[in-house]
Amino acid sequence: MQLNWLHITDFHAGQGGQKRLWPQAQQLFFEQLPELQAESGPWDLILFTGDLAFSGQPEQYHQVDELLETLRAEICKLQEQPPILLAVPGNHDLDRSLANAAHNREGLHNHRRWIEDPKLRDIFWDSETSSIRQAVDEAFAEYSKWWKRQAVWTKPPPGLTITEGLLPGDFAATFEKDGIPFGILGLNSAFLQLTDEDYRGKLGIGVEQFHAACGGNGVNWAAGQCANLLITHHPWAWLEPTFQGELLQEIMGGRRFALHLCGHLHQTYSMEQRTGGGDARRLFQTRSLFGLERHGDGLQRRHGLCAGRLEIDTASATGIWQAWPRMYHLTGDDWDIIPDPDLRLDPASGRSSTRPKSFDLRPGCMRASAKTQVQPDVESVAQPDTELAKAISTNLKAAPGLAEHPPGRPELTPVFSFPWACDWGEDDYGPWVAFRIKGLRQVLRWVPPGAFRGERPARAIISRGLWLADTTCTQGLWQAVMGRNPSRFQGQERPVENLSWDDVQDFLQRLNDMLPGLEARLPTEAEWEHGCRASRPGSMSFRRWRKSCTSSQLRFSTGRS
Repeated sequence: MQLNWLHITDFHAGQGGQKRLWPQAQQLFFEQLPELQAESGPWDLILFTGDLAFSGQPEQYHQVDELLETLRAEICKLQEQPPILLAVPGNHDLDRSLANAAHNREGLHNHRRWIEDPKLRDIFWDSETSSIRQAVDEAFAEYSKWWKRQAVWTKPPPGLTITEGLLPGDFAATFEKDGIPFGILGLNSAFLQLTDEDYRGKLGIGVEQFHAACGGNGVNWAAGQCANLLITHHPWAWLEPTFQGELLQEIMGGRRFALHLCGHLHQTYSMEQRTGGGDARRLFQTRSLFGLERHGDGLQRRHGLCAGRLEIDTASATGIWQAWPRMYHLTGDDWDIIPDPDLRLDPASGRSSTRPKSFDLRPGCMRASAKTQVQPDVESVAQPDTELAKAISTNLKAAPGLAEHPPGRPELTPVFSFPWACDWGEDDYGPWVAFRIKGLRQVLRWVPPGAFRGERPARAIISRGLWLADTTCTQGLWQAVMGRNPSRFQGQERPVENLSWDDVQDFLQRLNDMLPGLEARLPTEAEWEHGCRASRPGSMSFRRWRKSCTSSQLRFSTGRS
């Protein structure tokens, strides 16, 4: 299974001299697309890693739209499905005149102290109304408007789930291709670069961004995909050492990301780093698509683009990544686009691509792929329950050690072999599976994929089904796992309460240790709201009961949980 993409970066729309020089560069860009797409496509994604604009002005994003519209049209001549655009902002995608305005003076002053002042960082992460957060939000306002106009928010394509993060441009997306889930995490690495000073080694990416974009727990989100990409504008060297370590250890650790893609430096660069014999972290930096031909330091800034591929073999839990780097090259008086000689290219490809490089998939990739290979697509949520059960059962194999299916029911087993399940089946509400901890039984219900419109303007898409507990966590289950009951209103069948976030994370870790393979986690807000609706009448849908149930049946009181 392959995930293919076209990686562009640093277009700098609106930069001086672009009207004179871009038309020829654009012609060369589009002329080489057929050959590049034939080798590396069909492309599933266009990844744009920052500096779309030159100074964050509205008219510059209109120029970006024109480029992307033409690019999509050219690509659609070559393949049936248009690629999905995903982007992150760069340091040119902010309006520094707003960041430096008088009303942001306090925020800018605090901004300069962000790296060395942990209390200030806590305020920044925790308070949307702090002066420093407002300065950042205002500086990236035009980028944010442009980003929210894109199709991933206004009309999400099939197979894509995407959520917003903490800072402008942060997001986490899951893209399913032929049943295999791939994750793309986009983080704003430019939020500290509000002035035109030299910021090399002075920027930050916070683990708070990682978790916020992923529904509160980035580790769980990353575990739900077979392979993940991280995209930012800046490479590692531009981060302050403490935050570079946080990126490599807390975000990219545990084989969570196969590859980190970035731009910013107008040079092609590839790096694989291992520390202490541990797992590798991989970085690939693509050239600027367009910019000044010479920088103030005299270095020539050559331009280019790159195509890339992840190829996944779930049977062996290994993957291969490969890149097709291209650069603009002047021979005599003629410009051309050629394979980038700054990287060691593979003779077997005619020196068109890098050598294929293997990597180990993260632990649990087999389970992630198995869970998704059998899911019905979004359209199937309109099927009756019995048809859904049949659709699932045709793809399932018997799970060893589980009870036989109930008489009179379609033969139905869990989506993959559940070593932790005590029994399972299918009833009037659809498929279910249960586990038991110290004599206490908990049932999980199947929630199919679908879509709904919540509080936000963008429609929420749940492209993969999930198993959701049919009750809140009871005090009995909590005590069976944790050995104590912190609740004020005691009762084994009552919901557990009086908890902190850390308490819940500890509970989930212990539960997963007791039941290997369960991989329990909290649902995201979108998953929870979708589960309550289920997009149709079902075991967790209020629509099924609203004509017959009363408020007394819904609220909690003694004897009712």
